[in-house]
Amino acid sequence: MRWPGEPKPLHGGLQVREDDCSYVWQIPVSERCDWVRKTDDCRVDSFVPYPTLLFCSFGTESSAVFALGLALLVLWLLYLFLVLGTTADTFFRRSFCPSLSIIASVLRLSENIAGVTILAFGNGSPDIFTSLVTSEDERLIMFTELIGAGVFVTAIIAGSVVVCSPFRLQPRYFVRDACFYILAACWISYVVGDDVVHLWEALSCILIYVLFIVVVVSMQKAENRRDRRNKRMPRLQDPEVLRAFVENRRSDSGAPLPRPLRSRAFDVQAKLDVAITREVEREGAAATGSVLPPPPSTSRPRGLVREFFYDASPINLDEWRRSKPTVKLLLVLRAPFMLVLQLCVPVVNETAEKRGWSKLLNCAQIWLTPLVALCVLELWDARLGPVPLMLAFFCCTTAIALLIFCTTAVDRIPKYHNALAFVGFLTAMLVVYAVAQEVMAVLECVGFASGISDAMLGITLLAWGNSVGGRGLVSCWILGVR
Repeated sequence: MRWPGEPKPLHGGLQVREDDCSYVWQIPVSERCDWVRKTDDCRVDSFVPYPTLLFCSFGTESSAVFALGLALLVLWLLYLFLVLGTTADTFFRRSFCPSLSIIASVLRLSENIAGVTILAFGNGSPDIFTSLVTSEDERLIMFTELIGAGVFVTAIIAGSVVVCSPFRLQPRYFVRDACFYILAACWISYVVGDDVVHLWEALSCILIYVLFIVVVVSMQKAENRRDRRNKRMPRLQDPEVLRAFVENRRSDSGAPLPRPLRSRAFDVQAKLDVAITREVEREGAAATGSVLPPPPSTSRPRGLVREFFYDASPINLDEWRRSKPTVKLLLVLRAPFMLVLQLCVPVVNETAEKRGWSKLLNCAQIWLTPLVALCVLELWDARLGPVPLMLAFFCCTTAIALLIFCTTAVDRIPKYHNALAFVGFLTAMLVVYAVAQEVMAVLECVGFASGISDAMLGITLLAWGNSVGGRGLVSCWILGVR
């Protein structure tokens, strides 16, 4: 890194333009703060104006003070990574994956199709929206950041997931995805080779993705047909269950039975019947909104208010009691972020008690989440005609929350509970997007302080922050563990 006063016209063979924020080191020391405030490239998309904070509050007159400010930014960056990584293991695995599973079941999508459509759009939507609003002067950093992020996700994130959580890979799906990725990368390289992108070339890129979805759906339908043909004979690992199935078919046809199975309290067929009956009763209760009996033993409190405070608590009391002092410190550090997640992200989990239904908390989430989304998207001052958008959302969400509160019960799952899975999925992606924006803003500011050009910044720090900051690594790692 170069300190104040040291010129840095080149970095990695790429010229630093005069309108790049990295050009700040060519500006006289006394004028750097005003120059940073007035330069558009120094305006980062975050809640905190980090370049202004670094170059104006700390200043560049003293190298020691500037180094202190830069060190604080790095510590803040590490805290964001810490919060994002630790909450991924506890909260997002409990809400993100179950929500994706519910959405896939409601839309009748397999996990494979849901991964290449819903999850892909969720991970890529920030890039899509930010690319659409990119100015002409920033097209270079847009392309370099997207290509750099793609390489980083493919190489580093995929490798990290395999190292941390090995799993069996299905070759035909991997070859299919890899071939389409190579095809898209080669075609984009050809399209931008002449520095001109025609309309038909842009549409052809979208057509490649549409073709990819068609191939995925076709392969899934072929696999479903093959599975239906094989359903006449169950493919079970337990030989006793398979033997019970065969004996049951022979008894129905009048054929003599072979020697009986070992005598035991509950035979395999009875266990299967009990399991199927319980599953049908559970699904019927969820579909009809019937009252669910409490489990035999649980630490979850009863009552509207007590259940709310238990579910909204950023620190699990059972986890706190059995944790070591270092883990307790970590729980305290991530508590503010966890509180925001608990209050904004609905959880729909088929394996959780009452499938995650918490009457007062879910009503609060329905009321609060749209308002937080407007703030994250920086639409708090937008207007819907003469009416402020924030006021319109406030009135609508308040009415919906009150309606749900008056028409539901504490121990009764509503019929529309699965709809909260869509809200939870979108909100989780929005929270990840907000944290990723802060991570990218800090990395961008560090790049400015290091005198890195926009092009080099796009293929290095921004690509890393865009991927590791939550849009790729967190969701892919969670699904890999699952």
